[in-house]
Amino acid sequence: MGVAIFCVCIAVLGMPDKTILAKIDVFWLCVAIISQALLITFVAARWRMLLASAQISLAMGAAWRMVSIFTLVSLILPRDLADVGGRGFWLAKHINTNVAAACHLTLCDRLFELFLFLLMLPASFMFLAGAPFSVSFLVAGVSVIVGAVSIFILQNRFFFFFNLAFAVFGKLCSYVPFFRERIDWKITPPAAPRERLLAAYGLTLVKFFVTVVYTLACFKIVGFHLDWTAIILILPATQLAFLISFAPGGLGVVELSWIAVLKTATALSHADISLYLIAQRLCVTVGSAVCALSALAISSGRASELKSGDRSR
Repeated sequence: MGVAIFCVCIAVLGMPDKTILAKIDVFWLCVAIISQALLITFVAARWRMLLASAQISLAMGAAWRMVSIFTLVSLILPRDLADVGGRGFWLAKHINTNVAAACHLTLCDRLFELFLFLLMLPASFMFLAGAPFSVSFLVAGVSVIVGAVSIFILQNRFFFFFNLAFAVFGKLCSYVPFFRERIDWKITPPAAPRERLLAAYGLTLVKFFVTVVYTLACFKIVGFHLDWTAIILILPATQLAFLISFAPGGLGVVELSWIAVLKTATALSHADISLYLIAQRLCVTVGSAVCALSALAISSGRASELKSGDRSR
């Protein structure tokens, strides 16, 4: 379905000039790949924080490799099945915890981004509706501060409604024999100190600004310029579409959100928007592939070292 929507979007907008695609700016492509690696690093660091809150210890290198690999897999398989399910099953196998608890912690990690984007969404809508830039930017800034204050006050109650929803989901699944026999739905909600929750929220903010750089690079690759401050106000809407999409890599849903915001907030032609969408897909695919292949190479090298060590004994 996602592939079909993407193809329809490109067909309706019109295929861009192939000569422009052949003149991709390699420098900005490298910036996009480096940004992708940083985004994966911040996700891995935040994931480790929440795992530590559930008394699960995971090395940063292992977390980075798993996030890298399953980010690439999520471009091929449905996102939640590949990323949340993949990391959850890996944890259950290697860290001695049940699948449901591991998937729950992975979803808790994603909850920080959902929280931030929902807070910033009114500022995004105001900007797209034509409100003065300074007012929209002020609302976005206040929203970020409100988020930090909310986490400071709520502490672990921040996860209350999500924990409740997950428990209800688990209860419903337990009525299905297939799930009841294979999955233990008992979970241990993260009990993180206030400082760790605020640090996770801070990492989410840093990741957001790296996403701004990544998006700017995607525009620069094909010779377009969009002010970084405008990107800050546009991203909450498109990133929220990406988070709620079940399609591989958000394919189709993300493109529709970008078409809507770019037609509203910029003077780009249909062909230019089409070119950007293709450039963005190129960046996310190449960046994810580079990170995942690097992770697999590191894992393979460590496995070879362990085998060599066993033989020497």
